[in-house]
Amino acid sequence: TITGKNASNDAWVNSNTFTHSNGKVDFTGTGTPYHIHGNNTWYTLEISVATASTYLFENGVTQTIANSSTLTGTSTAELTVNSVSGAADWLYTIQAGKTQVHQYLTVGHSDASGGDEADGTDECTDDLNNTNWNFGGSGTGGTENLISSMMLMG
Repeated sequence: TITGKNASNDAWVNSNTFTHSNGKVDFTGTGTPYHIHGNNTWYTLEISVATASTYLFENGVTQTIANSSTLTGTSTAELTVNSVSGAADWLYTIQAGKTQVHQYLTVGHSDASGGDEADGTDECTDDLNNTNWNFGGSGTGGTENLISSMMLMG
């Protein structure tokens, strides 16, 4: 298990040297935007926050989940994930049948089409420009998608 907010300067930078070794990486930084760079294969990735926080993933590189992913905030402090640029997609691949927990999460510019559909149905918000995410449940994202669809129809 690797636990901590960062390696240096509020950023995780993988220069093709990180090997997950069936371990867990647990990011604990809150508040300031944190950056995650490089293609990463995570055995277990956890980002759980109690203070509203933003994690930005490098555009065009892949975050692969080999076992489980937990991206959670709270009802009063959402976790936001987006691309570094806020204009191009970060790639999120959840390997088939692996565990995913997404709750109180705002997602933007994420392309999850490389694996299983990402589940955004538990109090998650679609911050637009997402591919292969399901926000259609009881979360706020489902409501926003319905309103957007109604406005387009008419």
